[in-house]
Amino acid sequence: MNETTHKPLSTLGLALIGVAGILSLRSFPMMASYGLSATTYYLIAAVLFLIPSALMCAELATGWPVNGGMFTWVREGLGDGLGFMSMWLEWTNTVVWFPVVLSVIATTLAYALFPTLSEHKGYTFTVMMVILWGATWLNFGGIAVSRWISGLGITFGTLMPASFIILLGLAWWFTGKPIAMNLQAHAWWPHWHLGQLPFLGGLVLSYAGMQVMAFHAQDTENPQHDYPRSIFLAVIIIVATSVLSTMAIASVLPKDNISLIAGIMQTLQAFLTAFHLAWLLPILGVMMVLGSIAALNTWLLGPSKGLRVAAAFGFLPKWMAHGNKHHAPTSILWIQAIVATLLGLLFLYMPSVNSSYWLLSVLTSQLTMLMYALLFMALIRLRYIKPDVIRAYKIPGGKCGVWLVGGIGITVSLLAFLVGFIPPSQLYVGSTVSFDITLLLGLCLFALPAWFFYRSYRKLQPSV
Repeated sequence: MNETTHKPLSTLGLALIGVAGILSLRSFPMMASYGLSATTYYLIAAVLFLIPSALMCAELATGWPVNGGMFTWVREGLGDGLGFMSMWLEWTNTVVWFPVVLSVIATTLAYALFPTLSEHKGYTFTVMMVILWGATWLNFGGIAVSRWISGLGITFGTLMPASFIILLGLAWWFTGKPIAMNLQAHAWWPHWHLGQLPFLGGLVLSYAGMQVMAFHAQDTENPQHDYPRSIFLAVIIIVATSVLSTMAIASVLPKDNISLIAGIMQTLQAFLTAFHLAWLLPILGVMMVLGSIAALNTWLLGPSKGLRVAAAFGFLPKWMAHGNKHHAPTSILWIQAIVATLLGLLFLYMPSVNSSYWLLSVLTSQLTMLMYALLFMALIRLRYIKPDVIRAYKIPGGKCGVWLVGGIGITVSLLAFLVGFIPPSQLYVGSTVSFDITLLLGLCLFALPAWFFYRSYRKLQPSV
């Protein structure tokens, strides 16, 4: 399945796919509530997760620069079963995440244009479905259409609004307006407590996604050269934008009850009202909708391409490997849109939009962290069993360096998985037991099918 007939991705183009898949404005208001210590949290998460995952992806993608991404990496390192499981977890966590980002898009659009509808479940569900199925249809056009949407959306829908927030924050400081956050030296140091852990786990998740670039490794002219450069460019953009935007928000907005979904629009309203620019709110709202659609678009196609490779190897029914003339995995795109639609019904039946949002966010996080643990394990083992494979980029420090990066990655991934079972103190989700049982059922529902598919695959293999 050669998919390189189109114009190759540039280093910047591939980096923007990574930025579109990771960077999101919706987490900034939540992090701003921690004041100056948010910067410390961001840097800790970057050192303990974003940078290790970037180093891992750089080494694996330049050693095995083939379509399929993590499916190929984990399969080479840990065998067929875990290779398929990693790809299945990647695909299912993105499908579970689709309603989350779709709810953000719907609420942002309502806040910008129809404020009275921001908490209306029927409106939220309708807009979610229109965007989901519209984006799915667009991705039938393959990578050429997908990268155009991602590049346009991340530029105008995320980077430009974030830059505007940073500029407003600077203007706030230089015009002598009161600073809402504590500026004393001790404010840099985080104050740990149990109820805070779920949101810190969410911060780790907000830095997950570097592997989406690997699904497009073969779409570049020289994967071994272009891919590492794109990864490190994406890391710089993500960390700098996150820190500066959050500090700008913390300067203006005091600690408050901010909606998990509409928080960024509440923040912009406070900014713009102070500077007599409230007329810009609808424009910025529509721009941020474009940014969220770019993120959705990035994840609609990337994992589907990897799962299609697994189907081509026989791990899934052959019809799931079907694609069109644009090399889009049409069968899988249909399936994930249907599953995401069914999950979107939660927004009609859960007590509140916020509770639906948090439940799906945590389930996404746990599926993602299990997948990352497998990736870091494969990274370590491949250094031992495939030492002769040429890697254009290798993690420095030999095997000690790989153990350090992989060990940190595995530890953080498993800890982030476990803290998901702790309900957040800032949000009512019902009883802890009910919350955890729901999560466990969700994990079983989305992870166990991989085991049944793999058993069927093994039965079809000739005995040795």
